[in-house]
Amino acid sequence: MKDIVIKATALKRELYILLAAFMVGVLINLYAIITRDGSYIELITQIGWTMVIGVILYALLAILRGIFFGITMLFKKVMPGDYSSM
Repeated sequence: MKDIVIKATALKRELYILLAAFMVGVLINLYAIITRDGSYIELITQIGWTMVIGVILYALLAILRGIFFGITMLFKKVMPGDYSSM
């Protein structure tokens, strides 16, 4: 059985995407606190829900990236070759 090797650049890119999704979750939480006149301590006490929002955003982004990858692979198979010389 072959080992699966994940390159460091791919791992770094995924961690950056996950960090960005978490930061969007924090911004959503901050927006909710400001608009609802909540206490700013909720930034710390609601960190669990912020993580859940970040993971959900990461999963949605992964689905969108998968769809985009699938569509690009479909077009590469349907239209192989370089047609620029025609």
